[in-house]
Amino acid sequence: MYSYAAYSAKGTLTAEVFDVQYGSPEDLLRIKQFTNVSSKIALLKLGHMPLLYKLSLLEEAGFKGALLYLDPCNLPKFQNLSNKAFMVSLNSGGDPSTPGYPSVDGSYKQDRSNLTSLLVQTISVTLVRKLFISLEKAGENEICQPLRLPFAAERKIVTLNIQTQPTYKAISSVVGYLKGATVPDRYVIVGSHHSSLPGYSNEQWAHGTAVMTALIQALMRKVKKGWRPERTIIFCSWGGTMFGKIGSYEWAEGFRTVLQRNTVAYVNLHDPIRGKGILYSIASPSVQQLAIEISKNYKFTCLGPEKCMESNASSIQMQGDSDYFINHLGVPALQFSYQDSTMLETASFLSEAVFPVSSTISTKPDSSFRLHESITKSVGFSSGLLGAALKLGIARLQAKRRVLAWARKPASQPACLPARIASFPSPFSS
Repeated sequence: MYSYAAYSAKGTLTAEVFDVQYGSPEDLLRIKQFTNVSSKIALLKLGHMPLLYKLSLLEEAGFKGALLYLDPCNLPKFQNLSNKAFMVSLNSGGDPSTPGYPSVDGSYKQDRSNLTSLLVQTISVTLVRKLFISLEKAGENEICQPLRLPFAAERKIVTLNIQTQPTYKAISSVVGYLKGATVPDRYVIVGSHHSSLPGYSNEQWAHGTAVMTALIQALMRKVKKGWRPERTIIFCSWGGTMFGKIGSYEWAEGFRTVLQRNTVAYVNLHDPIRGKGILYSIASPSVQQLAIEISKNYKFTCLGPEKCMESNASSIQMQGDSDYFINHLGVPALQFSYQDSTMLETASFLSEAVFPVSSTISTKPDSSFRLHESITKSVGFSSGLLGAALKLGIARLQAKRRVLAWARKPASQPACLPARIASFPSPFSS
């Protein structure tokens, strides 16, 4: 079953459904001015804000249930997902049974099978139209018309019956490192994620894994010639990202003290190919200048008609496994990704929805791997400069012009990491 919300509350609820659009404070205030929403069900669109934040607002407002869907106007051009089921996770991060400490053998496990008081269920756009909106009112013949329930329409009553069963599964992360020659106790972390969940799309994580593999291959060619970075570069392929960034949280919780003290930056490879228009960068304030230097001084490929590179680095919230490093360790982070220009505002946080493999992209955005090559270059430039013992600060960052040659010629046809557990000595040992 692909249509569910992991960690939802369990139970049965029969109540009226209210359209709260994206569930912003303004949306909820508008509805509460005219009606009592206590113990009602919210019809909620994904996007614009983190899902968990919106669900917390629904709880505060008095709602007891939520139906989640994706507005067709927010979906990428190359996807047709209106009639597809999807899953979401309501886990903010890590193993819910070991909050704040690593989930290892012998750890005390708390009983936290549901992480919200709401009954939450995902539904397709097709089902939204069937249940709540007539085709004439839905604007079916329009190219894109955001869905909205007529305010004066008769309230529909829906019964939610959710009986998900929690279970424990082993989650594995793959971690390797290239030890620095000058300051080996300072770390630049490059992170992507992988998934072995049967039946779900591998497009999202395969892009990041391909870029990671190409980068490692290029680095190893330099290492064989005697080169070493000044700082240690750690490569991480995280498991359990779909269920709440479990792999990255648990690994970082186990090494919290040393990571908080010695990590220079985190380079994020979460879903780097989301479109084929603009190479878009997100960066923490202390590494924004680095992202701008890369965008100004190097040429990158774009397959769409839009301007190829956004000149400024955004500071919006970054998605994926960078979460723990940014919000719990205070580590600056950097991310490059290709997106369609029309999706930069509306598509934020849409990656919280995970679709089954049968719903994957019919027209792949980068079958030639040219965009993957550009992402590998940008990650290579940033990793090389961060690994070169540069002084990071709010003041202008003087990027070194001797950019490493390995970042200029990544593998043209990157492969995926082997689907097995690799054992490495700890990068934190002497």
